[in-house]
Amino acid sequence: MKIEFKRGYTIYNSEKINDIMLVAPHSGPALASPVTRDDHSETVAARCWELIGGKLIVSSMTRDRLFGVDFNRYIPTIKSSIEHYPLFLDDHKNEKRYKYTKKYGWVAKDEEDYYNRLQIYQNFWEDVSQGKIIIFVHKNFPKIKAIPSIMDIVTFSQKGIKKKVIKEIVEGVNAKYFDFFQ
Repeated sequence: MKIEFKRGYTIYNSEKINDIMLVAPHSGPALASPVTRDDHSETVAARCWELIGGKLIVSSMTRDRLFGVDFNRYIPTIKSSIEHYPLFLDDHKNEKRYKYTKKYGWVAKDEEDYYNRLQIYQNFWEDVSQGKIIIFVHKNFPKIKAIPSIMDIVTFSQKGIKKKVIKEIVEGVNAKYFDFFQ
């Protein structure tokens, strides 16, 4: 096994070399709120990785916008991230803060902070994109849902596998494990 420690995440390379990339994007610590942690997604991802091999990428930073980066959101503009920073300094939740967290991955206190987080975010996605088959282990992944199921399955422009084939696989898995999923 080869381990690469990166700023904000770690990559584990299995001895079982294949094209599979397992990703736990929200496994970092919950510093301000317990909901900023993705309940045991890294444990599930690691168990899958042990069984099937490939690479495992595990976030090591909180997705709380004030303290870290949410890798499952978009890049904010530098202006927007700095302007919204004060909203995250207090405990008061408001509509403006909520709308920002639904869309963007971080806030920044200044330009240096912004570019540090941007670099971590870009490096993370650059490493993830090297996988041919990418599996996100996440307790709630509402941004992309191509086929309704217990699993979210996505193809990028149907490259590599047809949607019909995926539907058949998902239906088979859902039927086989129906009692367990209940």
